[in-house]
Amino acid sequence: MSLTLARGAHRRIAATHFASRALEHCRALVARADIGGRCSADVYLAHCVCGCSLHALARVTRRDRKSLRRSVALVEDRRDDRRIDDVLDSLSQQVVIQ
Repeated sequence: MSLTLARGAHRRIAATHFASRALEHCRALVARADIGGRCSADVYLAHCVCGCSLHALARVTRRDRKSLRRSVALVEDRRDDRRIDDVLDSLSQQVVIQ
């Protein structure tokens, strides 16, 4: 008996694995940063800097894409604050998936 994956399943599995590692790395960076308040900077960095799709991040976080899209938009809005923008720029430069 052979086990075959549905078409595209291997890409979804790889994307989910990548998103999981990227999100874990971004969470560690954000935890050390002084961003203040409730912020989804980890999801923002994983999506915008690492290039993880919202679909893959939704599978990893067990949230729906719409709420993740709103979270990313909120972080974008917070970038108007110079301090937040500087912190996010610094974090973006530190994001390296090993």
